[in-house]
Amino acid sequence: MGTPDINWQSLLRRLIAVAFGWFNSRGCNDDEAMLPGTGMSAKELAFKARLEFIKNESAYHTKSDEDRFRLMVTIMRNDFFDLVKRLETKRTVFLNSTTDDGGLENLPDPNSGFATAEAASVARTLYPLAEGEQELLDLIDAVVIFGCRKRKEIADLLEVSTQEITNRQKKLKYRRARRQQMITTKLVS
Repeated sequence: MGTPDINWQSLLRRLIAVAFGWFNSRGCNDDEAMLPGTGMSAKELAFKARLEFIKNESAYHTKSDEDRFRLMVTIMRNDFFDLVKRLETKRTVFLNSTTDDGGLENLPDPNSGFATAEAASVARTLYPLAEGEQELLDLIDAVVIFGCRKRKEIADLLEVSTQEITNRQKKLKYRRARRQQMITTKLVS
């Protein structure tokens, strides 16, 4: 470990809390509960992200615990979606969707018990639109993983203003429209 001033205890507590939110949305009631079909718990996911960070620390240019936290959350998010993707490929789910508009506003209410395959499908559609921008990835996570639907809920979770959420939603909407236009143009040509 390169930097001796890393507060691992604090980072791990925060990482486990984030991972637990994701696992809790999938029915795991504590940080050591295994996500069915994966053999992975929230705590293990956090430790795995920390291990990956330590292995590749020289490749990362982090200056603060907050930078390290964001990087490890990204590592965890990617690992979590890989877990979910593997889990989803193990079961057959038929979706009624006839269009691929990939809009956040088209997700059903989380209380309706929508299929996790649907959330994963929406995520796969929206993540490329984020083009690696962390604030857009966070917006998508807030909706797909944490089940937030209202601007205020999302803003509170991400600790930004509701106007910032509106701006992020507009950016995603614009990119989706641009992608649709490009697809239409290719089909016409």
